[in-house]
Amino acid sequence: MEEVTIESQLIDTKPKFLHVEMRMYDAERTLKSLLWAQFIHIDIRKGKV
Repeated sequence: MEEVTIESQLIDTKPKFLHVEMRMYDAERTLKSLLWAQFIHIDIRKGKV
């Protein structure tokens, strides 16, 4: 099984929005994968952003 390190960084934030970058490195600190994700707050009771 391979040992990896995962780092995350908050890129941008707004009242109902987050933009996050996540990086996965192997034991030699070689970049294995990169993910940019956007998270949006949705009020489930109202069904609105």
